Amino acid sequence: MNSNDRSFCPNPALFSNANILNRQSVLNGIEVKEFARFLETLLVARMVLDDVVGTHLMRHVKAMREL
Repeated sequence: MNSNDRSFCPNPALFSNANILNRQSVLNGIEVKEFARFLETLLVARMVLDDVVGTHLMRHVKAMREL
């Protein structure tokens, strides 16, 4: 079989370089959006954790001042 022979392929256009690049850019766009959501989730978690830890530490500071 010749390397240029794509008769075995049901739709040779699916495997053209332009279509492969187009699909890849769409996949990269989806991956970027998912990663952005992940980073946003981490940021929110960090803010909540900072708030909880800060509140907890302030209780200790207030208790130490009252001693």
